[in-house]
Amino acid sequence: MARLKYKSLSLKSKIELIKDVENGVKRKDIAAKFQIAKSTLSTIYKSKERYLSGINNVANLASIKRFSQGRNPDIDQAVADFIIEARSKNIPLTGEIIKEKAIRFGKIMNIDNFAGSSGWFSRFRKRQGLKWRCLTGDAAEADGSVAIEWIENYLKPILGQYDPNDIFNGDETGIFYRCFPGKSMVFKNDACKNGKRSKDRITVMLCCNMTGSQKIRPLVIGHAENPRCFKHIRSLPVDYCWNKKAWMTSKIFETWITEMDTKFQKENRKVIFFFDNCSAHPKDIQTKLCAITLHFFPPNLTSILQPMDRGIIRSLKVHYRNDIVVKLIDDMENNLKATKISVLDCINNISKIWETKVTPSIIQNCFGKAGFQDCEFDEISMIGSDGDKNFEKLASFPTGFNITDSLLNFDMYVGIDDNLETSAFITDEEIVGNIQKHKENDFEIQEECILDKTIEKVNSKDAKDSIITLLNYLEQTENVPEILFSYINEFRSFLNC
Repeated sequence: MARLKYKSLSLKSKIELIKDVENGVKRKDIAAKFQIAKSTLSTIYKSKERYLSGINNVANLASIKRFSQGRNPDIDQAVADFIIEARSKNIPLTGEIIKEKAIRFGKIMNIDNFAGSSGWFSRFRKRQGLKWRCLTGDAAEADGSVAIEWIENYLKPILGQYDPNDIFNGDETGIFYRCFPGKSMVFKNDACKNGKRSKDRITVMLCCNMTGSQKIRPLVIGHAENPRCFKHIRSLPVDYCWNKKAWMTSKIFETWITEMDTKFQKENRKVIFFFDNCSAHPKDIQTKLCAITLHFFPPNLTSILQPMDRGIIRSLKVHYRNDIVVKLIDDMENNLKATKISVLDCINNISKIWETKVTPSIIQNCFGKAGFQDCEFDEISMIGSDGDKNFEKLASFPTGFNITDSLLNFDMYVGIDDNLETSAFITDEEIVGNIQKHKENDFEIQEECILDKTIEKVNSKDAKDSIITLLNYLEQTENVPEILFSYINEFRSFLNC
């Protein structure tokens, strides 16, 4: 038999080959399809983990045939981490900036004779699949072809190994939790006085599975260890931690994800979590996890690929903003002075909305539009199928004659904190430290809040009286869902009343 001519397959072909093997196609037929020897096929398949994990940051699989580390792989890794971090913050990068960074990393690592030349940059670009792109402000103009390629060659082979209930996505969002609308309908000669918009912020981590059957308790990150509103509070409906910036940090993320891993181990489950690429989500945490496998979206494509960004976070913010305005109106109608929204108020609202308003159908819709399910790859409304029906109702608070203006104003109000930073920009020294695994994180975290006391203390009699009052209210109200009576009964059992 004539010896086959040597053929070098692209990474795209290698991934397709691996998929064929896992789908049960005969190896003889696969070898004939790609015109390679069976031994070559076996060699490629044995290295499937390296290929599948390595394409996460590769932009063009068809033009790349192998993963090359270069002469200074530590510098390459540091520069790649810097590019991922910079693009996650939408910072534009030029070749000169990248070369200068590479030279600086070489000095920090004490690597002699590294010049960061144009030749190095040219080879680095090829290894990393870097391309020049015009920057735009519209997420819809992101490179959809690259996203589709990533979905077909990377995402779908992974999803086939897990039950949909075991596929999760998590992401952080910043919230100006005391911010009121900046526009209002007024009479012609009225002065428009409302004070400055509040910039008090928190960061919230939201995480759920693909079917919407499991929504992880929100993780809220605030500025203070013990806010005054937490006085007397010993249990919260969310996980709470803090640092001075109210940002997600690698230490907070590590604590949170390891706690999740422990829970899934107890349930004897193997799950997969998808996150965006940023310094607050360090990849080396994977070595500490048993039940959870971490995967990361390619840089600068999370607006297309991440389900949370396809409408889940937006849905929560729509309802949160609406609840703030409804509370303002209720206070006005009851002749009450508008009360200042506390961190505790915010936490309770977020928990309620996450549990009751962000429905499984919204979550499924957003996962589908992100490519996790078979459906057309197009733009999604920012709320989802359930949210769309109520959007005009939620947006009607400006009470003007022009519904388009009302919707626009409400949409701007909902998205006022969409670009709020949720993590710090990692320094060059920290990038190098992470690679060398010597640097420790300096951020403080409170793993569980055993908090001092702030609202007036409530005794058991007051709690029992409140439950009876609530029960009387439900009995006097029409069309009460049966589940609410079940909750009341659980409370009564807990309080022995």
